[in-house]
Amino acid sequence: MGLTADGVAAKPAREMKPRSTEAALLLVTLSMACFPGGDGGGGDASSGASGPGSFGTGDVPTSGGAGTGGASDSGETGTPTTGGSDVTGDGETTSTSTSTATSDASTGDGDTTTGEPVLSEDELLFRAAVAGEADPGEALRTISGRGGLPVITSTGSFLFGCLCGPGEWNLAGMHNGWTDDAMTVTGPLSWAEAEVAAPDGSLYKFHDTANAQWIADPLGRRYGYDENGRYTLVRASAAHLERW
Repeated sequence: MGLTADGVAAKPAREMKPRSTEAALLLVTLSMACFPGGDGGGGDASSGASGPGSFGTGDVPTSGGAGTGGASDSGETGTPTTGGSDVTGDGETTSTSTSTATSDASTGDGDTTTGEPVLSEDELLFRAAVAGEADPGEALRTISGRGGLPVITSTGSFLFGCLCGPGEWNLAGMHNGWTDDAMTVTGPLSWAEAEVAAPDGSLYKFHDTANAQWIADPLGRRYGYDENGRYTLVRASAAHLERW
């Protein structure tokens, strides 16, 4: 022990530890506190297995499991889904085909059992009136309130009818160059069946040659007016008048 300049005994020098050693001990202590189960390497391995953090999302095995593994596991689900689409497609085709067949049968293309043309209700009623099996006036009024006159037949011809009264009645129009085609008389009903190649916009009238009288079809559904008065149309897609 030495003396100071004043003759006081000096305190012994304190032993100092290097700061680097203290820092190293602090790091070791913190490391052991964070990873109590083992050394740093063990902790890293555990962290890598759990896959937290940004690398977890881009981990190749994880992506492979969701893609290839998922496709393999859900292969049974995926395959029927594709197959279901095919079945649905076939089902739609079958449904369309069935609908078409039903539509063809109902439009009168022919009786699928006998092969005979199927007559519409209006044609049946008109022919019943011609045969004397139905009242002509009632029949024409009923038809005029449904499909209208003239009536298209199952073979594509047209039935014209009129309660025109006494006279020598003829059917004339654009379809025959306005020449007279004599109408058949059944009781009060004068009627005719004619082929009309182009019914759309085809004008017609009834002509009484005995009295030089021209009249439009009194119950014709489609009609219009020109310089010669009223006329009726077989069929019409252009602007025209109708009975209802």
